[in-house]
Amino acid sequence: MWLRLYPHKPDPVSTGVGKSPLPCCAHSALLVPPKVIKLIYMEVLVNNQTITTPASCTINKLLPLLGISDTRGIAVAVNEQVIAKANWLTFELLPEDKVILIKATQGG
Repeated sequence: MWLRLYPHKPDPVSTGVGKSPLPCCAHSALLVPPKVIKLIYMEVLVNNQTITTPASCTINKLLPLLGISDTRGIAVAVNEQVIAKANWLTFELLPEDKVILIKATQGG
């Protein structure tokens, strides 16, 4: 598996025309084998949406990035395996992991 390496993290401030010497778009990415570099950022798929996270990201770190502060009633599966809440602090996500978040709701 080859990884897509961007010159810098994409953000609205640095991606404008004339604002960055290194444009951040798909054609500026470098493809490199994963053992050649230490990742700073990675992409994971959360409920079918690509999310950029820090390279060292646990489930516990991912949830606040998604705006989730209250974890009551939340279930998390990574690559179709349910992850126990007790393991969220130590479960490290990998590039291109597929994360599913489910929130239980009450009602009838």
